[in-house]
Amino acid sequence: MTEGMRLGAATCVVEVGAGTGSFTPSILRAMRPRARLLVVELNRELAGRLRARFRRADVIRGSVEHLPRFLSARGCPAADAVVSSLPWTTLTRPLQEKLLRAIAGSMRPGARFSTYVYVHSAWMPGAARFRRLLRRTFRKVRRTPVVLRNIPPAFVYRCEK
Repeated sequence: MTEGMRLGAATCVVEVGAGTGSFTPSILRAMRPRARLLVVELNRELAGRLRARFRRADVIRGSVEHLPRFLSARGCPAADAVVSSLPWTTLTRPLQEKLLRAIAGSMRPGARFSTYVYVHSAWMPGAARFRRLLRRTFRKVRRTPVVLRNIPPAFVYRCEK
């Protein structure tokens, strides 16, 4: 998820839908000490756990649809990278569009976005719709090979604005 994201050169990184924080340590290790990590998590309990576990991160309990406002309030003009664990394939079309619009609108030109899709859900209508939406939103969209060691197996979309 973090490979090729240029996190070492970033000044402002965003993680959305962090859940239990499985990617957060990798993100923090790759970032420069003075870079900022904003973690946006909708679930109140998970956001509290993330705050306690990752003191270096600025954990925001809220919806990613408000990402432009969250960044502005923290003095980050735009994100250099966004790492997402949102369940894109299960979201409705309007919600996919609204959330991805907020994310892409918060990214500087050339910024990178990564997210994953479980192989078992890749054939769902929501997955095909999301793939088309990525291609309309980003200048470059690449998909990694399936990671079979992951349980369940998944692949990563790597996109560039």
